[in-house]
Amino acid sequence: TSSFCKIKFMKTVAWLPDDLNANKSFTMFKKAFELAGFKNISNEEFYKDLKNTDYLILNFYEHINKKLGTYFISFFGKLFRLKRFQHHKIKIIWVLNNKLSHDKKGSYWTLKMMKILIRKSFKIICLCHDSVQVLEKLQTNEKLWEKKLIFLPHPNYIGCYKNETLKKFPKEFSVLLFGAIKTYKNVDMLINIFKMLNNKKLHLTIAGKTKDNKYKEYLEKLAKNEPNIDLKLKFISDDEILDLIYKSSLIVLPYDTEAMLNSGSILLTCSAARTFISPKIGTINDFPDKTLFYSYSYSSQKEHEEVLKEKILEAYADFEKNPTILEEKGKKLYEYVKQEHSVQKLAEIIKEKLYYS
Repeated sequence: TSSFCKIKFMKTVAWLPDDLNANKSFTMFKKAFELAGFKNISNEEFYKDLKNTDYLILNFYEHINKKLGTYFISFFGKLFRLKRFQHHKIKIIWVLNNKLSHDKKGSYWTLKMMKILIRKSFKIICLCHDSVQVLEKLQTNEKLWEKKLIFLPHPNYIGCYKNETLKKFPKEFSVLLFGAIKTYKNVDMLINIFKMLNNKKLHLTIAGKTKDNKYKEYLEKLAKNEPNIDLKLKFISDDEILDLIYKSSLIVLPYDTEAMLNSGSILLTCSAARTFISPKIGTINDFPDKTLFYSYSYSSQKEHEEVLKEKILEAYADFEKNPTILEEKGKKLYEYVKQEHSVQKLAEIIKEKLYYS
């Protein structure tokens, strides 16, 4: 009888989209909700019985893509579904991932949907404290939005991979950029910087699938006849990515800060005990010890290229002076995210801020 009661009164949570199972961070978020006492239900269960779902978590719901050739149809389709969910008294939880969608297309409709989500959401999950500035700029009519905020750090990736052991640190200075190869990561800029430096001791690997063949050909042409630049422009499995991180002494992620707010790649880097170079985005602005990585800000594309080059040379100079310094930074980052970005930590916050609300 007691077990029956426990199941009966367990709060249920559905996720949209629910097709991100290949996404490790998404899996870790679900695990945190389970540890907090929630029951994760599938989309099939959710749509079958809307009225019996307690919470619906919306991920990237604000991103408006062209549907049937127009943003208008996509926007109003999502708005209609939102009203349908509310009609069934489902409490909406919106996860604020970025300032805008990375491709910036349909930004007018994206911002419009973000304002609606602020008003309609029961709670808003913020993965970093810079999220507040993003919400303030939207100037929504919702007066009590600050009371809706739940600060939930992006989970680490410790325990997610089969080949997860803290591998031996490389002796050579090797730089890696990994993940989906898209324009907002300024990959061409990084290639040009390494070409300008023209230093045989600096090796760059770029690993990940490009958005299309045209972009792939452009990058291949850019890096042609450059022996210190290795392009792996193809789908790379999670375990292969981790191996590449272990073989690197430094990860470089030169994001476009106009849209970027949070980075799972930075959490994966720290989870593999490596340090990194990145612009000052929300994820790292929350890290207390800024000496453990190389961060910078910029106001133009030209300045971005200049300061990124400076940071690469700074990291290289540190490495030349003390070959263990990058390894030490990485180990400290690992210990920090292990403690502060664990699913157990997330579960505690979820239980306190959401389960009993």
